[in-house]
Amino acid sequence: MENDGSDRLQFTLGQAAREAVPTSSQPFDPPAVFLTVRMSRERAADFNRRVLALANEFKDNGNDKADNVYGFTASVFLTDTPSRSAR
Repeated sequence: MENDGSDRLQFTLGQAAREAVPTSSQPFDPPAVFLTVRMSRERAADFNRRVLALANEFKDNGNDKADNVYGFTASVFLTDTPSRSAR
């Protein structure tokens, strides 16, 4: 089977899950969201560019003197269930 990038996606999301403190200790509510929507490839690509820009902004605002370490995970990905109703 050809590597389609899903292993990298699964690793990234899994790493975020392993590093996150329990939900009961998260300072933001909700600490995460999972959504599926129908949209064109072009619209998804545009949205992905904006998500990556936000990720870079998050990274650039790091502060070595801050007490807490926060993580940021974001992904726009094609699902394997195109016939399923979007949530």
